[in-house]
Amino acid sequence: MPNNLSIASVIEKNKLTSTVAYLILTKITIIDPATGLLVETLYLVKNTEDVIYDGQTYTAFAFDISTEDSVDGASSVSLTVTDYSQAIQARAEAYGGCVGSSVEIIIIASTSVGTSLKPEVTEFFEIISASAENYIISWTMGAEDILAQRFPRRKQMRDRCSWVYKGNECTYAGEVTTCDRSLLGDNGCQAHNNTINFGGFPGIRGTGLRYG
Repeated sequence: MPNNLSIASVIEKNKLTSTVAYLILTKITIIDPATGLLVETLYLVKNTEDVIYDGQTYTAFAFDISTEDSVDGASSVSLTVTDYSQAIQARAEAYGGCVGSSVEIIIIASTSVGTSLKPEVTEFFEIISASAENYIISWTMGAEDILAQRFPRRKQMRDRCSWVYKGNECTYAGEVTTCDRSLLGDNGCQAHNNTINFGGFPGIRGTGLRYG
């Protein structure tokens, strides 16, 4: 049975000498605030090397998580990422600082690397504010508001693909550098010979848009 540890206690425990280290995994699901569509998911681990957990590779990255208790008993959680490549910062700038995106914090024992064992702690947050300066990105996170979520997350559109071009779902790896995300357009899936991976719903009648 996993230990009932809070994020704060695990961070503190990780400072102590122990034969078993705790690894902090972070799953950041970036949502386009203009469309509500999934852009991509980042998988990071605070470690010196990449790790595989539950079949997913988490990339080694420098980040810190801090918690702060206030007098009214409410806690705030901050995620600070050191991003010298500015790869994550570019995503944040393109999508409103990633405000509204979700963050899943997963804490596992080092002995769980390469397995699918249940994590010690799993917490879900929503990014509520963001700032960036000198290669440092800081996100303030709050608990996800389930009632404010769109269900399903993905819009069902007849004539427009919702996948990220050349992303994991699109899979197109050819030389064409752009796509208009249509099915039959001059620069769409058919033109790319990639209709099998079209991320729309051509069978929908009527307006071509629904939420399930």
